[in-house]
Amino acid sequence: MNESIKVIVFPIANYLFALPMTAILKVSHCPPLVGENLSEIGLVHLENRTITLLNLHQKLTAARQSLAGKKFKKVPETSGQFLILTQASRGEVCGIPIDKLPDMMDLPLGTIELLPESYQQTNLLGLANYVAVLQSEEKKLAIFLLDLEQALNLATINAQNFLRGTETRLLIGE
Repeated sequence: MNESIKVIVFPIANYLFALPMTAILKVSHCPPLVGENLSEIGLVHLENRTITLLNLHQKLTAARQSLAGKKFKKVPETSGQFLILTQASRGEVCGIPIDKLPDMMDLPLGTIELLPESYQQTNLLGLANYVAVLQSEEKKLAIFLLDLEQALNLATINAQNFLRGTETRLLIGE
């Protein structure tokens, strides 16, 4: 008997990511952003509460430009048409904007393997530690298992660094 895990699969910045169904609270249409989007982290107001928005598309696209040696340009903000609502282990509800509805699938456990650490830290910025490699008729398909806690931690650290840099520029008078 092949054991599997139910996941939703969604594309972000030319990667396929998956989250287990047990981690999903809801998938809904994405409301407009509240205030300014501070790079990878933002806010949306949904069902009478404010929710942290993790813009992984912006983070991964900027990283890909940097790895390719291109001069960094601000990635156009995309709030996405849909929002995956999930809850971090610390209880915070987070939203991940996506451009199309995710697919639901049974992911065979035998296809999941640990990613090499160098790939985790460079290409995916630590957002995934595991990959499922599936063979389709034409090619092999890599589905990265999103580490929600790491995504939230990285977004928080980057937002804090952004704010510190702004604060320093204000103090110096740049």
